[in-house]
Amino acid sequence: MGARGQDDGRGDVLVCDPTTETRRLIEATLASAGYRVSEAEGADACLQLISEVPPEAFVLNVSGTQFDPLGLTLRVRDLAPDLPVVVLYGPDDDVLVRSLLQAGASDFMSLPVAEPLLLHLVERNVMLRSHLRAMGEKEADLEKRNRTLDDNLRVLERDQQAGFRMQQSLMPQTPYTVGGVTFSHYLRPSLILSGDFIDYFELKDGRLLFFIADVSGHGASSAFVTVLLKSLSRRLLREFDSLGFTGTASMLSWFNQELLACELEQHSTMFLAMFDESASALQYSNAAHFPATILSSAEATDYLEIGGLPLGLYKGAIYEEKVVTLPEVCSLVLFSDGVFEIMSEQTLRAKEEALLETVRCGCRDIDGLIAQLGLAEVVDAPDDIALFTVAKAG
Repeated sequence: MGARGQDDGRGDVLVCDPTTETRRLIEATLASAGYRVSEAEGADACLQLISEVPPEAFVLNVSGTQFDPLGLTLRVRDLAPDLPVVVLYGPDDDVLVRSLLQAGASDFMSLPVAEPLLLHLVERNVMLRSHLRAMGEKEADLEKRNRTLDDNLRVLERDQQAGFRMQQSLMPQTPYTVGGVTFSHYLRPSLILSGDFIDYFELKDGRLLFFIADVSGHGASSAFVTVLLKSLSRRLLREFDSLGFTGTASMLSWFNQELLACELEQHSTMFLAMFDESASALQYSNAAHFPATILSSAEATDYLEIGGLPLGLYKGAIYEEKVVTLPEVCSLVLFSDGVFEIMSEQTLRAKEEALLETVRCGCRDIDGLIAQLGLAEVVDAPDDIALFTVAKAG
């Protein structure tokens, strides 16, 4: 066996041909094109060369061989599955060629050798092999990247689920009844974590304080702000007397100052109210929360006034304070603006009217609102959705 040809990097081609004249023609043709040509005289020699230095192509003349070409082709396939095998055959080898192709041979050409065609077949198969290798490497790299991405996504999802459980633990009990008032809420995140937040509790003097907040955006960044809101809510309850609040407007100003001090990227809307059961008086202030709160009783159903600036955006923001006398039996129904995203009405005004009509027709509890709005059928909510009801039983 021997090696010939120019070393220009086009690759090695192994030639197995029992005919000296044909072998020399093949070697000259391939060497002139820049291939390094090796030759082997028998099956064992071919397999040894392929195992030691795998060539880019294998040219096999099956006409007049003293070994089993089919057996050799099968062993080559086992040894180097992607190695192109170009078969040269004589006029009596048609049946054998079909068997060799079935065994994995890549291409074939009848003898005598036509140099341009032989060079074309070798170059085509070498290029195809190179392309398939490159594709395989890209696929392997893509698969590796996908596995890494899947692993990262699983870690992220576990973190999000842990965040969800923590966020749920911050929410007040639902339903929760104190005196003659029952609070109930429902949160539907667009992803796993929610930027909507609700809280309610009884102050030391017996008044009931409650609010709904909608942090800008959704997902983890917004959810972190809801944790801050819960912390502020607990502080408000714990230090209510020392903080010197004069009413709900001063409470919103305090929330605004605290959020500004944190220098957050997010801001928040909020509707905050305080109910004095002894006087049936509801005092409330709004920091741009929308849609407006609905007050519903046997006498009337309508929106409360809205207004104000969002929390965490403007220093020195001033908030108004409203007071309404509540009927003996009534309900307050509150939403976050994510509810509009799942409604079929085409305009904002139509959506507001539909919400008002839903409550006016007697749908004032959480289960009824979920059913009426079709929340159970919503698969991918485009925004966080919050429902909040405050029912006064008299």
